[in-house]
Amino acid sequence: MENKEFFTSDGKISAEVSFVDPTVAQTVVRGNADEVSSSRYAGYITHLFESGGLEGMIVDATQAGSVSVQAIDILAKSDALDFVKKVGVFGISNPVFRLALQAIIKGSGRDNIQIFATRDEALAYIKSGN
Repeated sequence: MENKEFFTSDGKISAEVSFVDPTVAQTVVRGNADEVSSSRYAGYITHLFESGGLEGMIVDATQAGSVSVQAIDILAKSDALDFVKKVGVFGISNPVFRLALQAIIKGSGRDNIQIFATRDEALAYIKSGN
C-alpha cells in the first residue's frame, strides 16, 4: 500500500501514513507538528477518506512531540473529520501532545476520537461496530 510522509517547515518528519489493511489507515506521528505539515496531512487524510472504503485510522503517538497552536486549529477544523468514522490514538507519552490532542478533540466537537494505551486496543476500537 501507499506510504506518505509529511514534513514540518524546518524539515523534521511529523507524520507517516500507511495502511494496516485496506480499511484502516495508520499514522505514525514523529516530532513536532506545525501548520505546514498539519495542513498537508489533513488534506491527504481528507482525500483518503473521501475516496471511501476506510473504516478509520489508528495513530501511533509513541514518538510524538509538540503541536503548534496553529496546527491544533487546522486539525480540529479539518474536512477530514467529516469523513473519518473513527480514530484511535495510542502510545501517548508526551504530555504536551496529549493536551494538544484533547484540544483537537474538543475543538472538533467529535466523540469518535479515542485515546488508548496500546495499538491492539486502538485497532479493536476501529474494528468494533460501535
